[in-house]
Amino acid sequence: MKMFTRSNKLTAQQKQQIIDAFNQGMECREIPRYLGVSERYVSRVLLEVNINTRKNRYRLNESYFDIINSQVKAYLLGLVAGDGCVTKTNYVAFESIDKELTELLSKELQYSGKIRIVQPKDYAPPASNKFFISEDSQCFV
Repeated sequence: MKMFTRSNKLTAQQKQQIIDAFNQGMECREIPRYLGVSERYVSRVLLEVNINTRKNRYRLNESYFDIINSQVKAYLLGLVAGDGCVTKTNYVAFESIDKELTELLSKELQYSGKIRIVQPKDYAPPASNKFFISEDSQCFV
């Protein structure tokens, strides 16, 4: 078994090996055993070079609401603000009976992930669904 190297002792070559291993498809939890470094240092090196290590790598236009210059933007912002809430896990959840509104929001935000309908347990009205958009660029319907 290899000894773990401290992050401040990592050479530029070792850091590049971590980056290369990740880019070749190796998971973050496999890299430490492969290269003899800790998971913490693997995460730190990848963070230093702005590599997203999250499994869900969906994309959306995060600056969409920066400038409200259309009626559609104003309406969608009002919908999310008026019918939404932020959960403990940083999801923005809102209820809607109109799936087309969620599809419009997804289209406008240029969201690349899958939209899913989540029916809460023990929720009486079948016409009401919960829709989720997360802070880390995941969108759930």
